[in-house]
Amino acid sequence: MKSFDIGRVMSATFAVIARHPVVFLGLSLIVAGLPYGLMQFLALNPDQLSGPIVDLLFADVEDYWLAFMVSGISVFITYFILAVLLQAMLIVATIRDMRGQDVDIGLCFAEAMKRFLSLIGLAILSLLGIILGLILFIVPGVILMLMWMVAVPAMVVENLSITDSLKRSAELASG
Repeated sequence: MKSFDIGRVMSATFAVIARHPVVFLGLSLIVAGLPYGLMQFLALNPDQLSGPIVDLLFADVEDYWLAFMVSGISVFITYFILAVLLQAMLIVATIRDMRGQDVDIGLCFAEAMKRFLSLIGLAILSLLGIILGLILFIVPGVILMLMWMVAVPAMVVENLSITDSLKRSAELASG
């Protein structure tokens, strides 16, 4: 078994991206970049667009802060879901490239959507565990974060359940 070599990992990463820049950079821009840019624009210019939207959606709400909180939570949930979807699509694209298969944005999206609910469940469960570990004491949260760092790739590549993905990630990260 080969030992971990960060140079080999970085070299392979940049090689995959260089072979399919449109897929990797395009997916990142479409799925994460544009929504994040819109979110930042609305945060920095609340009167231009977000103010009228909040007025329209929450015209009957007396507490304006409640309306902004609901809007913020909605944006966070949307961004969280898009980030999970992007991660899965990039993993699918990377694995397909490493196996010598065709890499296509539509195919990556279809493969990621097959496991969408499981991926969301995995993200929520691992996030809650890490937050709990950080609240108890910072070190357990950091340890869980490191242990579960490859849970999503394990789920996508090995087609595992949520708990099996967390266990497999811990096995891969041990030592």
